[in-house]
Order: sequence, then C-alpha cells, then structure tokens
Amino acid sequence: MKLIPLIWLIFSIFFGYLSWYHLKQTNISFPMFHWKKYEGSLAVSPTGPNTIETKNNLERFTKQWNLYISNQNKNNHDMNMVAFIGYALSSLIALISAFLPGPFKIKDSVTFLYQNLRLSNLRRVVADLRKKIKFQIKQ
Repeated sequence: MKLIPLIWLIFSIFFGYLSWYHLKQTNISFPMFHWKKYEGSLAVSPTGPNTIETKNNLERFTKQWNLYISNQNKNNHDMNMVAFIGYALSSLIALISAFLPGPFKIKDSVTFLYQNLRLSNLRRVVADLRKKIKFQIKQ
C-alpha cells in the first residue's frame, strides 16, 4: 500500500473511533436530585415556621436544580450527537479518499498543487494583498 492511502486509512480509523466515543457519550446523563424527608428522633418539628420555610426553599431548589440538570443533559446529548455526526462523516470521507485514485507520490502531489495554483487567481490575489499592505505601510 502506498503512503497517502495509508495515511487516509489511519485518519478514517481515528475519526471512526472518535465518532464511536461520542455516540457512547450521548447516553450518559446526570441523575435528578431528590432530597429525603427524615422522620423520627432527629427530625425537626414539621409545623415550625423555620421548618416550613426551609422545606419550601428546598423544594424550590430541587425544582431549579433538576431543571438545570435536565438542560445540561440535553446540551451534553446534543453536543455529543453533533460531534458524532461530524466524526462519522470525516471517517467516511477519509475512507473514500484512501481508495480514490490520484497522485500518490509526494512529488506528484506538489506538481499537481503547483499547476492548479498557477492556473488559479490565487497568485493575483496574493499580489494584490501585497500591494495593499505596502500602500498602507507607506501612508
């Protein structure tokens, strides 16, 4: 096997592993928070004003915290799903590139790139940028 297809095959395997990892991460989430009510000798009087206020604060905190956790779980799932799709596509493209015919020798690749650069307008764009930079420096 030649060098360039081997490099593309290595990239394909690497991106495939990363896509599998992120797919696995989409199923991981944090559990919701539940607080336990204690009863017995250690419990505080359930009818006292401080106890009712504390209970209301804990219930409000629990609702807000669980809302935060559910938002984080959703964001984590979405982020990992986007990463999975991106890495899966990259892996597929790298795998296809490994088997496409093309200039496989480094010398052929450089010649191919040089000929396309020469034919394109990129040289003219670079020359125009150089002129603009020199003009701005003189002012």
